[in-house]
Amino acid sequence: MTRQHLIDFWKAERYRLVHYVRGLISDAADRDSEDVVQDVLESVLRQFDLSQPIEDLSAYVYRALRNRVIDLFRKKRNMVSIDAALADDEELSLASLLADAAPDAFDELSGKETLIRIAAVMESLGDDEKAVVVETELHERTFKELAEEWGVPIGTLLSRKSRALAKIAGALADLEEEWEENNE
Repeated sequence: MTRQHLIDFWKAERYRLVHYVRGLISDAADRDSEDVVQDVLESVLRQFDLSQPIEDLSAYVYRALRNRVIDLFRKKRNMVSIDAALADDEELSLASLLADAAPDAFDELSGKETLIRIAAVMESLGDDEKAVVVETELHERTFKELAEEWGVPIGTLLSRKSRALAKIAGALADLEEEWEENNE
């Protein structure tokens, strides 16, 4: 059996193969059936080997189509409408949960204010403290690497970072107190 024989088979049997798959997948669109047939065609042509000829090409192809349809059904997941009610609560839906999860203006403002406050504290840090925080947090370097490169004991680097993080935490605590005062 030659590769051309396979191609001629596909040309002659294409419509019957699509109809067979359409019968197996009654709820699928026509395009889905043709996709399955093309997928199996590609697979057979890719695996075509003259040293191991296929005795009954028609039976082989129909079995491959059936197996591919079974695979599709295994992969098929239950689809849920985003507006469908969750559980017994008719008012609660996935869409309402997603809408509630969207950040509001206060969340956005507080996030920006937090970043501004952190940047201001970073600017106020000494060069040694700032360098340790930037290298360990942003560049993900280890204290061991920094100690070897900078010639500074690891304990000193840990101390610098601890002081820097304490200053940042203090600034954020002040910010939280301001928010609480404004919301009262």
